[in-house]
Amino acid sequence: MSVESRRATIARLITSEGAAGRPIAQDRDFLSLAERWIDDEIKMAELCRIYVDVRAERRMQTFDPRHRPEHAVLDKGPVLSSEDFLAELARLTGSDLDR
Repeated sequence: MSVESRRATIARLITSEGAAGRPIAQDRDFLSLAERWIDDEIKMAELCRIYVDVRAERRMQTFDPRHRPEHAVLDKGPVLSSEDFLAELARLTGSDLDR
């Protein structure tokens, strides 16, 4: 996948999520991970796993500000293809991402 294609994929995801009321365009954690994926530093599965973990930690801290992470965010998880990642991210965020 070319850099341009990766940027287009992220742009579609940002647009779709924003339209669904879940703006990620200003989410520095997501944007940082997206840039790492665009630069081919991490795989799509790793981007998904890390971002899902980041969101889970945010939720825990919202409900209990004293919460401290119990596990490392960088633990290995299952490997997903790009298409599977987009479907999983859409499912987790409730989006109907149009690929």
